[in-house]
Amino acid sequence: MLDKITRLENELQSLKDQLRLKTDEAEKEVLLKNSMHDDLAKARTMLLEKEAQILDLNNELKVVEVKLMKLETELANAADRLQVEQVTGNALKITVEELEDLLQEKNAELISAAQERQRFTSEMQKLKELKYDLETKLTLQGRELKEAREKLAVLRKKIQELELEAMNSPDKNFRETTTQQGSSKSTILTTTVTKSAVSNTTPLHP
Repeated sequence: MLDKITRLENELQSLKDQLRLKTDEAEKEVLLKNSMHDDLAKARTMLLEKEAQILDLNNELKVVEVKLMKLETELANAADRLQVEQVTGNALKITVEELEDLLQEKNAELISAAQERQRFTSEMQKLKELKYDLETKLTLQGRELKEAREKLAVLRKKIQELELEAMNSPDKNFRETTTQQGSSKSTILTTTVTKSAVSNTTPLHP
């Protein structure tokens, strides 16, 4: 009987030990499950955070894509404007070259015109000097012509007086000779005065 009780006690102790082991294992499993729950909660939190970050990144990516499209459009417009400006610049360059050529041509024309004007001015000055000389000569020649005419009038008067005396002279030969000489002298004097007047009024070139 005692052996049976001892055996039962041993079995009971063995059951207690097994129960204790099971209890420890159960407690460990509970702790493990709790730890896994905590890890899972943390993982879910991290996943939510990552999803939020991914959503933010997607939004930022969309914004960047919009900005990129805008920049591409602006770049295309800038390229078009650059092409237009290049064409305009080439046209302006050609225009500037044409204007420079025209300016050089006008400068040459101005220089030629200035030289021509200087030549005209010089010729005009010479003509003014020639006019002054001619006016001076004409004034002097007018005086000389007047004096010559006065002398001619005096000589004609003397010739007429001589002819009158000859006509009144009783010597016929003397009368004819004096008349012929007076007529010849009158003709010579008239011709001489006329030639002198014509010669004096002819312009002289310097």
